[in-house]
Amino acid sequence: MTLRDRVALGMSLPHRSPDPLALTTIAAVARRAEELGFGHLFVQHHLFYPHEVVSGYSARPGLAVPEAYRSVLQPLELLGVVAGWTSEIVLGTSILVAGYHRPVDLAQRFLTMHALTGGRFSAGVGAGSTKADYDACGLNFDDRFKMLRDGTRIQLELYANLKVERIQLGATSLKYERDRNTVYVDFP
Repeated sequence: MTLRDRVALGMSLPHRSPDPLALTTIAAVARRAEELGFGHLFVQHHLFYPHEVVSGYSARPGLAVPEAYRSVLQPLELLGVVAGWTSEIVLGTSILVAGYHRPVDLAQRFLTMHALTGGRFSAGVGAGSTKADYDACGLNFDDRFKMLRDGTRIQLELYANLKVERIQLGATSLKYERDRNTVYVDFP
């Protein structure tokens, strides 16, 4: 067994650009990466390009958001399309900001990607680092690590109990019933 058989090299798709993105370019890169034997294709998650620097980029005050982020496609939707252009390469997020999403919805979206890609999906989540994005979503930037931790815990609990019969989402808890047992998971 060679090192290439044991180590998968991945690359980022060219899904960010100051100009409108051409899907033909993304398709060509995805297909070529698969032909060359890359193991993974990744996309990043960014929401907005601020016209004025408010909080800085990557949690660094005063640092402007890179010009390349003027146009960024949504990661899961893009990877769903890329799955149709490829057949073997693993598709993933690096990273998807978990705090922008409800944990149960995100779990379902990840499971959908797993199904659409034939098991070739890898989810990378993180807390994010741009306060302006959190502000635009009406979320507290200082809570981002707690949202990541709690959301990930909820998702892992759901994945461990895939025979979910019914889910109810309340203001402060998730309730699901499985095999006649009711489980509550609290979150903020």
